[in-house]
Amino acid sequence: MLDIQQDLGLEGLPFIAENGAVIQPDVRWEMGQRHINGMTHREIRPLIEQIRQQAGFKFTTFDDVDERVISEWTGVTRYRAALARKHDASVTLIWRDSDEAMARFEAALAQRGLKCLQGARFWHILDAGCVP
Repeated sequence: MLDIQQDLGLEGLPFIAENGAVIQPDVRWEMGQRHINGMTHREIRPLIEQIRQQAGFKFTTFDDVDERVISEWTGVTRYRAALARKHDASVTLIWRDSDEAMARFEAALAQRGLKCLQGARFWHILDAGCVP
């Protein structure tokens, strides 16, 4: 987001990212530090990997592939794809399994305090406390 802000000449302005899991106040405000709601990417990632290994769910995360693949999936440049891989409080994935498996996956996530949100092309896993 910071890179996009810079491209648009909006440096320092507030933003909300990663489906509400990251809040960046205006840098001019007294409490201008970035806030992460709930678990971080580093905490979420091993939980998802554990679920995948235990249940054999079929999905591919942005952490599983390189910038070239993300660029092919999204149509953005490799530079932008590298930025897309950077998450503070979520994990992005492509679901490659059945709807029934998704229901089981969501239940396993919920047991660990996580929630799965469907976007236009990708699914996003984040702390369940961030999602209404």
